[in-house]
This record gives sequence, C-alpha cells and structure tokens, in this order.
Amino acid sequence: MKDLIIWIILWFLVWGIFNVKIRWSIEKYKSKKFVWWGLYFAISFIITYFWFNILAKTYINQLIMGFIITNSLGMLLSFDRKYYESFRKDRFFILFMSFNILYQQTAILIVMLLLKNLIGNAYSNLIFGLFFIGIHFPLAFLPWSKLKYWILGGCFFGGWLFSYLNLNFYYGVVFSFLIHYLFYAWQIHYLKDEEKI
Repeated sequence: MKDLIIWIILWFLVWGIFNVKIRWSIEKYKSKKFVWWGLYFAISFIITYFWFNILAKTYINQLIMGFIITNSLGMLLSFDRKYYESFRKDRFFILFMSFNILYQQTAILIVMLLLKNLIGNAYSNLIFGLFFIGIHFPLAFLPWSKLKYWILGGCFFGGWLFSYLNLNFYYGVVFSFLIHYLFYAWQIHYLKDEEKI
C-alpha cells in the first residue's frame, strides 16, 4: 500500500509541476520549448523507473523498443507536410511527445503491477480502467484542454486496454505504447493545436 501511495503522490507531482509551472515557464523558448518539454518527461521517466526499479526492470526492453518506434514515427510525422501544416505552433511537438509517452507508459505499467500485487486475484482490467479515470480526473479542471470530457470517458477503455495488453501479451507494452502515441498523434492533428490536448 505504501508503494501505491508513493506512486500516486509522484504521478500528481509530475503532472502538477508540469501544468502549473513548467508548461508556462518554457513558453519563452518558442520553437525550442518542446525540447524542454521532452527533457522534463525524460527526467520524470528516470525518477519513476529507478524508484520502482524492481517492478519495472523486467519491461525495460519493451519500453525502450516502444520509445524507439514512436520516435521514428515522430520523425516521419515531423517532416510530413500534410500532417503538420495546419498546426498553430511547432511541428516537432509530435517528436518530443514520445518522451511524454515513455513516462506515462512506465508509470502505468508500474501501477498495474502494484495493484495486481496489492489485490491479487481480485485485480481485473476493469478495476484498472476505473483507476485510470481517477488519475486523469484533474483534466476536468484544466481550462485549455478542449477534449477533457471525451478523454475522461475514453480513459476507462484506455485503462482496460493497456492493462489487458500489458499483462496478457509478450509485447503488450510495445503495443500499448504505440496505441497511446498514435492516439496523441490523431488528437493533435484533429485539434490543429498541440497545446489543447
């Protein structure tokens, strides 16, 4: 239970610091701000991974594989004029989003394993779907997030799917990593503004 509480505190600290401080303090860097965005989530990944190393180390190869594949996709999308031409700001945002997904997928995997260890056979993908809604609930209070209610509704399905893939398939972590990234890529393209997600 102690590890789960630490995880929850760490999750809300990472997102709280990002949304209250980091997101706005890097605005001055203009087109380079997404490099700092990526660096922030890379540091968040390192802290989370090493804090929960015993749980996460079995999956590190899959996490790195997912990161490499999504980085490659990000490079392709960053140079695809049809994809980025209508963005309001920086086309390279989608490239640095892979660092965000690396942090999120690592944190998600760790909390699944913590919950599974804590509640044993009572753990189910549905329980994680509900938990996933809970940890995304602060989105409802972010005024710039256009699709917040749609995302909250989708969190249940996303949580269920990530849990199912991660815990039932050998390369499940890679698949969930790709699904998570492609969801962001579609969402950013749909909104035409990479900061409104």
